[in-house]
Amino acid sequence: MGKFYNLYNDSPIRLEYFLASVENLVISPKFQDKVVYYQLLTKFDFLEDKINHPKFGVEALIRDYDLIHEVAEETLNPQQLKILKFIQRTLQLSSHIVSKDPTQLVGQLWGRLQGFNYPDIEKLLKDAEDSNSKKTWLRPLTPSLTTPDSPLIRTFTGHNSSVTAVSVTPDGLKAVSASDDKTLKLWDLATGQELLTLTGHNDWVTAVSVTPDGLKAVSASYDKTLKLWDLATGKEIATFIGDSFMYSCAVSPNSLTIVAGDSSGKVHFISVINNQLSVISSLLSVINNKLSVISSFID
Repeated sequence: MGKFYNLYNDSPIRLEYFLASVENLVISPKFQDKVVYYQLLTKFDFLEDKINHPKFGVEALIRDYDLIHEVAEETLNPQQLKILKFIQRTLQLSSHIVSKDPTQLVGQLWGRLQGFNYPDIEKLLKDAEDSNSKKTWLRPLTPSLTTPDSPLIRTFTGHNSSVTAVSVTPDGLKAVSASDDKTLKLWDLATGQELLTLTGHNDWVTAVSVTPDGLKAVSASYDKTLKLWDLATGKEIATFIGDSFMYSCAVSPNSLTIVAGDSSGKVHFISVINNQLSVISSLLSVINNKLSVISSFID
């Protein structure tokens, strides 16, 4: 634990209030309070104590950095804004690790930030290293992990086997993943949190498609089925049983037709009426010993 934990050790309520005070600093009319906002979010002890507190954790800390836009530009210079963004991105990249093992925070910071030669980042890393002075730990000698200026924002973990497909909801807030572990998972894209696990398939899930209204998802599987899911509850709504491995699926813009491809070369057109699945047609054409798709749109 950091020095703030030790300072408020005799008063857990005061510690909790202090760790939650960032938003108050931002909305305060006092210039000095906004300076303190920057100082706290570049101070290792604050990062460590907030991550370790049972009421907060790494996601609450990440949200503190979202308040940057509330701080007037004249309060923080461009370099300070960049430093805060780098630290936030570092925490986002590390969240799936630090949320499970907060002791990895020091190594994650060193592995991602040591290539940035800003005094405040160097001070953050030095304080992080000093906090581990009485422990045995592996300190990266170079930036060996994905750095915060890379395109990667987050890593989502939870599946037990290969992820075969991903579909994002129309509002861009959630995603559904399909996996060889026979499950689908619904994710919060802002936090990386696993919201639901959809179970029901008996073999690899090969494809997934979210309906245009974002309320349901369709999945295809090696168990020769298509399944329609309710994304609010994770419940299976309906199942279509084919006679071959299902490889792919898509949903029409009006959400009334599912198109699916299987291992026999067939393309199935399936209607969705009152949450029931029924075949409209299945098409197959062979030309020069190759399978070709003959498709038509059915209103």
